[in-house]
Amino acid sequence: MFLNLLEKYVNFIYYIDNIQIMLIKNKMKNKEQLECELRGPITMSDFSNLKKKIEDDFGEFVVTKELAIFVRGAHDIRIKINNNGGCFVYKRGLGINDYKKEIEVNIDSSDILKFIEILSCMGFNKFLYSYVEKYKAKKDNKSFCVKFGSKIGDFFEIETLLSEDNEIKNATMEMEEYIKKIGLNLWSNETYDELLKSSWKYSKEELLFDEKNNSLNKIISDLMEEIFQEKK
Repeated sequence: MFLNLLEKYVNFIYYIDNIQIMLIKNKMKNKEQLECELRGPITMSDFSNLKKKIEDDFGEFVVTKELAIFVRGAHDIRIKINNNGGCFVYKRGLGINDYKKEIEVNIDSSDILKFIEILSCMGFNKFLYSYVEKYKAKKDNKSFCVKFGSKIGDFFEIETLLSEDNEIKNATMEMEEYIKKIGLNLWSNETYDELLKSSWKYSKEELLFDEKNNSLNKIISDLMEEIFQEKK
Protein backbone atom coordinates (compact mmCIF):
# COMPACT_ATOMS: atom_id res chain seq x y z
CA MET A 1 0.00 0.00 0.00
CA PHE A 2 2.83 2.39 0.84
CA LEU A 3 4.43 2.00 -2.58
CA ASN A 4 1.08 2.54 -4.29
CA LEU A 5 0.63 5.73 -2.28
CA LEU A 6 4.15 6.84 -3.14
CA GLU A 7 3.60 6.17 -6.82
CA LYS A 8 0.33 8.14 -6.80
CA TYR A 9 2.08 10.98 -5.07
CA VAL A 10 4.85 10.96 -7.69
CA ASN A 11 2.23 11.17 -10.45
CA PHE A 12 0.46 14.02 -8.66
CA ILE A 13 3.62 16.05 -8.14
CA TYR A 14 4.70 15.53 -11.73
CA TYR A 15 1.30 16.60 -13.06
CA ILE A 16 0.95 19.82 -11.10
CA ASP A 17 4.52 21.06 -11.18
CA ASN A 18 6.16 19.35 -14.18
CA ILE A 19 9.02 18.15 -11.96
CA GLN A 20 11.23 15.60 -13.67
CA ILE A 21 10.67 13.09 -10.94
CA MET A 22 9.06 10.47 -13.13
CA LEU A 23 12.58 9.11 -13.47
CA ILE A 24 12.07 7.59 -10.03
CA LYS A 25 8.85 5.88 -11.03
CA ASN A 26 10.30 4.60 -14.28
CA LYS A 27 13.16 2.96 -12.43
CA MET A 28 10.85 1.33 -9.87
CA LYS A 29 11.68 -2.21 -10.80
CA ASN A 30 10.22 -3.41 -7.54
CA LYS A 31 11.95 -6.54 -6.34
CA GLU A 32 9.89 -8.17 -3.63
CA GLN A 33 11.94 -10.95 -2.12
CA LEU A 34 12.19 -12.91 1.08
CA GLU A 35 15.25 -11.82 3.01
CA CYS A 36 16.92 -14.60 5.00
CA GLU A 37 19.75 -12.96 6.90
CA LEU A 38 22.12 -13.84 9.76
CA ARG A 39 24.58 -11.56 11.54
CA GLY A 40 27.49 -11.69 13.92
CA PRO A 41 30.54 -9.77 15.17
CA ILE A 42 33.76 -9.52 13.20
CA THR A 43 37.07 -7.71 13.68
CA MET A 44 39.29 -6.19 11.01
CA SER A 45 41.83 -8.89 11.85
CA ASP A 46 39.22 -11.63 11.32
CA PHE A 47 38.19 -10.05 8.05
CA SER A 48 41.76 -9.77 6.76
CA ASN A 49 42.33 -13.45 7.50
CA LEU A 50 39.04 -14.59 5.93
CA LYS A 51 38.74 -12.17 3.01
CA LYS A 52 40.35 -14.43 0.39
CA LYS A 53 38.29 -17.46 1.48
CA ILE A 54 35.01 -15.52 1.38
CA GLU A 55 35.85 -14.03 -2.04
CA ASP A 56 36.51 -17.54 -3.37
CA ASP A 57 32.94 -18.42 -2.36
CA PHE A 58 31.06 -15.16 -2.99
CA GLY A 59 33.14 -13.16 -5.44
CA GLU A 60 35.25 -10.04 -5.01
CA PHE A 61 34.32 -7.56 -2.30
CA VAL A 62 33.17 -4.12 -3.42
CA VAL A 63 34.06 -1.37 -0.96
CA THR A 64 31.82 1.67 -0.44
CA LYS A 65 30.93 4.23 2.17
CA GLU A 66 27.23 3.81 2.92
CA LEU A 67 24.75 6.08 4.63
CA ALA A 68 21.63 4.32 5.93
CA ILE A 69 18.70 6.59 6.81
CA PHE A 70 16.11 4.90 9.01
CA VAL A 71 12.83 6.76 8.58
CA ARG A 72 10.81 6.78 11.80
CA GLY A 73 7.17 5.73 11.71
CA ALA A 74 4.81 2.79 11.58
CA HIS A 75 6.59 1.33 8.53
CA ASP A 76 10.07 -0.17 8.29
CA ILE A 77 11.45 2.29 5.75
CA ARG A 78 15.04 3.14 5.03
CA ILE A 79 17.12 4.83 2.36
CA LYS A 80 20.61 3.59 1.60
CA ILE A 81 23.03 5.90 -0.16
CA ASN A 82 26.45 4.91 -1.47
CA ASN A 83 28.79 5.57 -4.39
CA ASN A 84 26.34 3.97 -6.81
CA GLY A 85 23.35 6.16 -5.88
CA GLY A 86 20.43 5.44 -3.60
CA CYS A 87 18.10 2.62 -2.73
CA PHE A 88 14.67 2.88 -1.08
CA VAL A 89 13.95 -0.19 1.08
CA TYR A 90 10.58 -1.18 2.52
CA LYS A 91 10.48 -4.24 4.78
CA ARG A 92 7.58 -6.06 6.34
CA GLY A 93 7.66 -8.88 8.85
CA LEU A 94 6.45 -12.36 8.06
CA GLY A 95 5.68 -13.46 11.61
CA ILE A 96 8.40 -16.11 11.21
CA ASN A 97 11.19 -15.32 13.68
CA ASP A 98 13.05 -12.29 12.30
CA TYR A 99 12.46 -12.99 8.60
CA LYS A 100 11.11 -10.22 6.41
CA LYS A 101 10.01 -9.54 2.90
CA GLU A 102 11.57 -6.49 1.35
CA ILE A 103 10.97 -4.30 -1.65
CA GLU A 104 13.88 -2.33 -3.08
CA VAL A 105 13.67 0.64 -5.44
CA ASN A 106 16.88 1.97 -6.96
CA ILE A 107 17.20 5.77 -7.04
CA ASP A 108 19.60 7.73 -9.23
CA SER A 109 21.89 10.02 -7.26
CA SER A 110 20.31 13.03 -8.98
CA ASP A 111 16.86 12.00 -7.68
CA ILE A 112 17.70 11.31 -4.01
CA LEU A 113 16.94 14.81 -2.75
CA LYS A 114 13.53 14.93 -4.43
CA PHE A 115 12.71 11.43 -3.17
CA ILE A 116 13.48 12.49 0.41
CA GLU A 117 11.33 15.60 -0.04
CA ILE A 118 8.41 13.39 -1.12
CA LEU A 119 8.77 11.26 2.01
CA SER A 120 8.84 14.40 4.13
CA CYS A 121 5.68 15.77 2.48
CA MET A 122 3.96 12.45 3.18
CA GLY A 123 4.73 12.75 6.89
CA PHE A 124 7.86 10.59 7.08
CA ASN A 125 10.16 13.33 8.31
CA LYS A 126 12.05 11.96 11.33
CA PHE A 127 15.08 9.75 11.04
CA LEU A 128 18.09 8.09 12.61
CA TYR A 129 21.17 7.27 10.58
CA SER A 130 24.23 5.07 10.38
CA TYR A 131 27.37 5.70 8.33
CA VAL A 132 29.69 2.77 7.65
CA GLU A 133 32.48 1.45 5.49
CA LYS A 134 30.90 -1.49 3.72
CA TYR A 135 32.47 -4.50 2.02
CA LYS A 136 30.01 -6.58 0.00
CA ALA A 137 30.50 -9.71 -2.08
CA LYS A 138 27.60 -11.20 -4.01
CA LYS A 139 27.07 -14.36 -6.01
CA ASP A 140 23.65 -15.14 -7.49
CA ASN A 141 21.08 -14.83 -4.65
CA LYS A 142 23.67 -14.99 -1.86
CA SER A 143 25.78 -12.22 -0.38
CA PHE A 144 28.32 -11.63 2.37
CA CYS A 145 28.65 -8.12 3.76
CA VAL A 146 30.96 -6.62 6.40
CA LYS A 147 30.26 -3.23 7.98
CA PHE A 148 32.85 -1.27 9.95
CA GLY A 149 31.95 1.69 12.15
CA SER A 150 28.24 0.98 12.64
CA LYS A 151 26.23 1.97 15.71
CA ILE A 152 26.32 -1.63 16.96
CA GLY A 153 30.00 -2.14 16.21
CA ASP A 154 31.75 -4.01 13.42
CA PHE A 155 29.71 -6.92 12.11
CA PHE A 156 29.01 -9.19 9.15
CA GLU A 157 25.77 -10.14 7.43
CA ILE A 158 25.27 -13.26 5.37
CA GLU A 159 22.11 -13.21 3.29
CA THR A 160 20.14 -15.41 0.92
CA LEU A 161 17.25 -13.96 -1.07
CA LEU A 162 14.38 -16.39 -1.54
CA SER A 163 11.08 -16.46 -3.38
CA GLU A 164 9.19 -18.94 -1.19
CA ASP A 165 8.67 -19.21 2.57
CA ASN A 166 9.32 -22.96 2.52
CA GLU A 167 12.93 -22.32 1.48
CA ILE A 168 13.80 -20.55 4.74
CA LYS A 169 14.81 -23.58 6.81
CA ASN A 170 17.31 -25.01 4.34
CA ALA A 171 18.77 -21.58 3.52
CA THR A 172 19.25 -20.80 7.22
CA MET A 173 20.96 -24.13 7.89
CA GLU A 174 23.25 -23.63 4.91
CA MET A 175 24.30 -20.17 6.12
CA GLU A 176 24.81 -21.37 9.70
CA GLU A 177 27.06 -24.19 8.46
CA TYR A 178 29.10 -21.77 6.36
CA ILE A 179 29.70 -19.37 9.26
CA LYS A 180 30.71 -22.27 11.48
CA LYS A 181 33.10 -23.54 8.77
CA ILE A 182 34.97 -20.22 8.50
CA GLY A 183 35.19 -19.86 12.29
CA LEU A 184 32.89 -16.91 12.99
CA ASN A 185 30.04 -16.67 15.49
CA LEU A 186 26.43 -15.64 15.00
CA TRP A 187 24.29 -13.35 17.12
CA SER A 188 20.98 -14.74 18.31
CA ASN A 189 17.90 -12.64 17.51
CA GLU A 190 17.75 -11.68 21.19
CA THR A 191 21.38 -10.55 21.27
CA TYR A 192 20.97 -8.54 18.07
CA ASP A 193 17.80 -6.85 19.35
CA GLU A 194 19.53 -5.94 22.60
CA LEU A 195 22.49 -4.47 20.72
CA LEU A 196 20.13 -2.35 18.64
CA LYS A 197 18.28 -1.06 21.70
CA SER A 198 21.41 -0.21 23.67
CA SER A 199 23.34 1.35 20.78
CA TRP A 200 20.46 3.56 19.56
CA LYS A 201 19.16 4.40 23.04
CA TYR A 202 20.63 7.89 23.21
CA SER A 203 20.50 8.71 19.50
CA LYS A 204 18.52 11.84 18.75
CA GLU A 205 15.92 11.87 16.00
CA GLU A 206 16.54 14.48 13.34
CA LEU A 207 14.25 16.14 10.81
CA LEU A 208 14.79 14.65 7.38
CA PHE A 209 13.86 17.73 5.39
CA ASP A 210 13.41 21.38 6.42
CA GLU A 211 10.31 22.42 4.48
CA LYS A 212 10.55 26.02 5.68
CA ASN A 213 14.00 26.50 4.18
CA ASN A 214 13.48 23.91 1.44
CA SER A 215 16.68 22.14 2.41
CA LEU A 216 17.89 18.66 3.26
CA ASN A 217 19.13 17.91 6.77
CA LYS A 218 22.76 19.10 7.00
CA ILE A 219 24.03 15.80 8.41
CA ILE A 220 22.67 13.94 5.40
CA SER A 221 23.80 16.54 2.86
CA ASP A 222 27.36 16.59 4.29
CA LEU A 223 27.65 12.79 4.29
CA MET A 224 26.20 12.57 0.79
CA GLU A 225 28.77 15.09 -0.41
CA GLU A 226 31.53 12.99 1.16
CA ILE A 227 30.20 9.81 -0.50
CA PHE A 228 29.91 11.28 -3.99
CA GLN A 229 33.22 13.17 -3.78
CA GLU A 230 34.89 9.84 -3.12
CA LYS A 231 33.37 8.51 -6.32
CA LYS A 232 35.09 11.17 -8.45
